[in-house]
Amino acid sequence: MGKKGLLFTILFLSFAFAKAQSEKAQLEAKKARIQAEINQFSRLLSNVKKESKTMVLLVETIDKKIASTQELINITNKQANLITRSIKKNTDENNKLKTRNKNSKR
Repeated sequence: MGKKGLLFTILFLSFAFAKAQSEKAQLEAKKARIQAEINQFSRLLSNVKKESKTMVLLVETIDKKIASTQELINITNKQANLITRSIKKNTDENNKLKTRNKNSKR
């Protein structure tokens, strides 16, 4: 190999080394960008999980409120039924007394 061949080999290796370094830097930059994206997705996922827990808690609280409201409605209906039966009983008793009173006046 002559001086030209040696020079060509050195230049070729220098360019190859420079290209390899450039590719390495590009890959490192790409790796850093992708890692930043992964970190961002992790933060977003964490926020979504927190919001999801909040939403689940909200739904559970609403369900409990609905159940309590339904129980209150049921109790109010029972009270109304008791009052209705009491009114009917008193009305019936009142009518009996009026009938007795009319019969006793005769």
